Amino acid sequence: EDGCGNPMWRGSRARCGGNTYPSGCGPFDNTFAYMGRRWQGGSACGRVGGRWCASGNGYQNRFAYCARRR
Repeated sequence: EDGCGNPMWRGSRARCGGNTYPSGCGPFDNTFAYMGRRWQGGSACGRVGGRWCASGNGYQNRFAYCARRR
């Protein structure tokens, strides 16, 4: 996965097709990607109920997004 400006975007396109952002890709619901220490105090960006880039500081017991090159 590349591009911190659009976390999980390539993964959601691969999983749901086309130019689908995580907000429109159901399998990404309740999944968060760590954004480094510079984004909202070290939080993660996640998809919750169709909302993309919800701050992970307000959620617990969700999924972590990890990607590797194929």
